[in-house]
Amino acid sequence: RDITKRRQAEDRLMKSEMRFRSLIENNSDVIGLLDENGKFTYGSPSATRVTGWTFEEYSQQGFLAKAVHPEDLGHIAALIEEVKRNPGKAIESHARILHKKGYYIYIEGSMINLLNAEFIKAIVFNYKDVTEKKEAEDNLIRNEKRFRSMIENSYDIVVLMDESFHITYRSPSAIKLTGNTDEEVLHTSALERVHPDDIPEIMKQMQGLLATPGAGGMATFRYMAKDGNYLWM
Repeated sequence: RDITKRRQAEDRLMKSEMRFRSLIENNSDVIGLLDENGKFTYGSPSATRVTGWTFEEYSQQGFLAKAVHPEDLGHIAALIEEVKRNPGKAIESHARILHKKGYYIYIEGSMINLLNAEFIKAIVFNYKDVTEKKEAEDNLIRNEKRFRSMIENSYDIVVLMDESFHITYRSPSAIKLTGNTDEEVLHTSALERVHPDDIPEIMKQMQGLLATPGAGGMATFRYMAKDGNYLWM
């Protein structure tokens, strides 16, 4: 009998499978399948590239409990239970995973329960390594805290202004030296309390700074304190 159509259908199916397998296996993101007992039954090649662990190693029963950072383990266990209760719903996740070389990497992605889906029958993990991004964010936060501490404990006054010269931030020392509270000064013109005779020179300096971003300048002027007296700055 003529089996041409069946053969053509099989060829199309094989080509489709090869195409999707190629997409998965050449993707930098990690795709993993976890069965209902918490054991990995599949992991894309990028799983080994990202974590250092081979499939034979991470497919062992209980691998997740050993690899997930102790502080994140409860969070991940709760997420897996939530995923199980919500078939078909993708749930975002993040955690620290132990690299085979002994250090932790940060991963983020999603999990979805496809345990009832034919041909899959697994919880699908899709995640990527975000260690560099996370470390950059942590460094930024540390630097911000350090510089904020330096500013807030300095005797010098630090003021931030928008392009209209309205004050958007002033360090705590501004209150100590002038007596003017933030409620009185924030979002008002920086020139409001400058001595009238000094305003033209200050305006010239400010406009020069706007015209040359990144440049610095110095100015000496008189500023009215809360008691009505002028302070030289």
